[in-house]
Amino acid sequence: MYLIEYILRDGRDAINSLIHYTTTPVVRKRIPKYKIDSVETLYAMMDIFKKYVSDWANHINSYLKNKEKFQVVKFEELIDNKSKVVKELADCLGLDMKKEDIEDIVYKTGFKKMAKKASNHLRKGKKGDWDNYFTDEHKKNFKEIAGEELILLGYEKNYDW
Repeated sequence: MYLIEYILRDGRDAINSLIHYTTTPVVRKRIPKYKIDSVETLYAMMDIFKKYVSDWANHINSYLKNKEKFQVVKFEELIDNKSKVVKELADCLGLDMKKEDIEDIVYKTGFKKMAKKASNHLRKGKKGDWDNYFTDEHKKNFKEIAGEELILLGYEKNYDW
C-alpha cells in the first residue's frame, strides 16, 4: 500500500480562501481569466460560488472513493496541535524523531514564518473564517451541493449549521 499524505480542509474555508486568493492583484496578473478584484463582488456571483462548491465536492468525492490510499491530516488539526500531527506522521512513516526535531518542523512551518516566504498565498491561517462571509443563501447552496460531503468528512453532524 502506498502512503500519500492528504491534507483535508473544511470545504467552506477552502472556498472562502479560494475567493480571497483569486481576487488578489498578483493572482489576477498571473491568471488573466480572474478579473474580479473584490471579495464582496465575487461572493455576490452565486453561479461562480456554486461552481467552486461543486468543484470542491467533486474533488472530495474522488478522495472518498480512494481514501484507503491516504494518510489524512485535517488542516484544522494542524492549526490546533501541529506538534502532535507531526509526531503522528513521523511515527506513521517509521521515523524516530526527537522532540527538538518536531519543534524545529513546527517552527519552520508556522504561519508567520511561512507567510514571509509566500505572502501572496497565505492570508490568515485560521479556521472558520467562512462564517464571516457566507450569507444564508451561501449556506443553503453549499448544503445543497456539498452538505453531505461535510457530514461524511466529520465537519458537521447534520444540515443544521
